[in-house]
Amino acid sequence: MDSGQPVCLPVTEGDQPLTMRLWEDGEALYPSGFGTLAPIETAPVVEPDIMLIPLLGFDSTGTRLGYGKGHYDRTIVRMKKKPQLIGLAFAAQEFAQLPREAHDIPLDAIITETGIRRFGASQ
Repeated sequence: MDSGQPVCLPVTEGDQPLTMRLWEDGEALYPSGFGTLAPIETAPVVEPDIMLIPLLGFDSTGTRLGYGKGHYDRTIVRMKKKPQLIGLAFAAQEFAQLPREAHDIPLDAIITETGIRRFGASQ
């Protein structure tokens, strides 16, 4: 089912910020590091309006614990317009409080098996 919404997927290139490449339904995907698959190198580079972000943990303020490489934070800072940041996790991954450093960009919302929670100004 085609929603008509474009989809982009992150391409991991070492310790660099992620490159977001447009992906069309049915197009082949190729290994891109960290067990991920990505569109071909010639796919257009785009900036998403909404970014779904995997994580290890989160807290009630939208602070997220990533996988330690900073790919998403470095990518978001370089974008012309900040996308809506939505974390994907299980409810059991919530911590009472996580430390947030100056470079850490908080989530706007989290989706878990128990529902959607919004943080900050998006509450």
